[in-house]
Amino acid sequence: MTWRWNCTGIWICGFGLLLFSGCGESAAPNNSTPTASTPSGEKPAGKEAPAATEQTEWPGYPDVPYVPIMTEVDGIKIPRVDLPVEQAAGGAIPLDKGNADAAGKPSEPVNGDWVIVRFSAEPQSLNPIVETSAVQQYITQYTADGLLRQHWETLEWEPHMAHKYLAEDSIKLSPTYPGFERGIARTSDGTPAGELELVVEKSDESFEFVTFGPDQKPMSGVWVGVFADEKILGAAVNGYHDWSREEGKVNFQGLPPGKYKVKVGHEIAGDAKKLEEGALEVSLSPDSANNPLADFLKSKEMESLKLAAGEWVDLQEDTIYTYFLRDDLTWSDGAPFKARDVVFTFNTINNTTVDGDSLRVYYQDLVRCEEVDPLTVRMQYRQQYFQALEFTCTITAYSPPRHVFEAQFKKDGLELTDERLTPEQEKEQKKVSVHGQAYGQFFNKNSEYGEKPLGTGAYIVGDWSRGNRVELNRNENYWNKKLAGHLDKLIFRFIPDQVTALQALKSGEIDFDFPLTAEQYFEEIEQPVEKEWVERSYVKADWYIPSYGYCGWNMLKPIFQDRRVRIALSMMFDKKDYWEKKMHKAAMIVSGSQYYFGPGYDHEVKPIGFDTTAAIDLLADKLDRQLPKHKEQRHDHHRAQSPKAANF
Repeated sequence: MTWRWNCTGIWICGFGLLLFSGCGESAAPNNSTPTASTPSGEKPAGKEAPAATEQTEWPGYPDVPYVPIMTEVDGIKIPRVDLPVEQAAGGAIPLDKGNADAAGKPSEPVNGDWVIVRFSAEPQSLNPIVETSAVQQYITQYTADGLLRQHWETLEWEPHMAHKYLAEDSIKLSPTYPGFERGIARTSDGTPAGELELVVEKSDESFEFVTFGPDQKPMSGVWVGVFADEKILGAAVNGYHDWSREEGKVNFQGLPPGKYKVKVGHEIAGDAKKLEEGALEVSLSPDSANNPLADFLKSKEMESLKLAAGEWVDLQEDTIYTYFLRDDLTWSDGAPFKARDVVFTFNTINNTTVDGDSLRVYYQDLVRCEEVDPLTVRMQYRQQYFQALEFTCTITAYSPPRHVFEAQFKKDGLELTDERLTPEQEKEQKKVSVHGQAYGQFFNKNSEYGEKPLGTGAYIVGDWSRGNRVELNRNENYWNKKLAGHLDKLIFRFIPDQVTALQALKSGEIDFDFPLTAEQYFEEIEQPVEKEWVERSYVKADWYIPSYGYCGWNMLKPIFQDRRVRIALSMMFDKKDYWEKKMHKAAMIVSGSQYYFGPGYDHEVKPIGFDTTAAIDLLADKLDRQLPKHKEQRHDHHRAQSPKAANF
């Protein structure tokens, strides 16, 4: 685990401590075995973090405002925890450290055996949309696959269910661009304009607009963007984006009070390259499927579209993703997996009757998911988002089997459809719309799917003994032979009590206990009476996992709105002492939520250190007001008032 205290809270980067027993010569599935980085009691010597360098802009991103690392606040120096970097990002993680039994053994895995893993909690359901608990996700990662697959060590996304993918940009043309003229007005009988001014007085106001085409008639499917025209606290930096629907109507609500510009334009997709003087060049990849821009370029005998500064109004990079599915994908029952299954997943998640609020919030800005052809699916995010690739490529991890549900409805003389129908239309046409209440209620109450969800993964859900265990059986017909499971079974035991779990481990009832507490791992099982059975039957393993914990400050409370209070609280916690004595160094103290060994972590930003004197000085103004005697008790050194506080 790793802790980070700063203006916003405390952060911990995850560290796994466990015991597991051998399983003959068999190994866990290729795509599921956690990789050990260090054995117990052995921490690599490491190397020093790269020295901080002076800079005034981000390399490669000169237009992004550079924020220097905070060194002081109001003249008070902010301490930092300086620990060596254990391992460079992207490097190979050591295997079998501390496992003497592995020495000299063949590295080729064989099939057979099983492993029993202990969890402290039991999921209520294995329906991945209705239940999103950590235990459910851990179990179903073996029964469902993603379009792409993240490499355990490099963290790069690699082809999996999709043999390739294409990321494209969303470009909006000027409303006066020849042949693609667009307009917007407040009402359908209003005079269309290329841009409107909007004043929001209250955040609960709702605003409706109507979009128009070249013929000055209402037109649907037109992009509309609302952008802050002044500095507005809480306003989206990239603006608010939507597309008009029936009769060209589009609605915006929940905007922070302030002045805005409302823009409209025809949207095109492609690879946008920024040129000098605000110009753009939009080109197409050979893999761009069914892109209308291709026909336009062909008609103009152009290889790319060059747009001057005034000919485009908005650019959202990497928001349109096209995935090309393998042609041998199957569900675990042998039925083919197609693009329509991805669309069905998207529609199910977005059915508001479905009990999937905790998942739906992550996909609220995924505005489109459409079948291009049976093996090609395209998805679009509302605006550019750093996790857009991850969320689009992992949506299939939640895929319900459409063909199974279709068969269930067919028994009742009903047809499952993607059409949007009213309850009356469903009844009249004997159809069930995936967008409707009837389907949502059916999905929520489908106990058969909740207990044994069909998937596309290397394992299939088998027996589930409530309160005891759930078993996964190897999928003998798994479509990806290279990543097929080796163990016959994965068995998950549910033992809430940690002491009971350790006894189960000692008696051989479980093979793998994840996680042990630091006290159990470094103290309890190191006692002579315990150490003997551990060394006889188990391997003590530890490794860093990409998770963290933190203590956050509620910014709605006035006291935490003062950053000096937040920084002072950070400095009052001795993270290094906690790391050494409580965690036995089985953690990394980090300065942010990015994975410590991943490419997104900035090792130049050190965690805030421990200094109670500086913390008290930071709180001097508040303490002087609340504790008059404090001024006399403070140390003689006083803070020098600085005209500007450093950025954090």
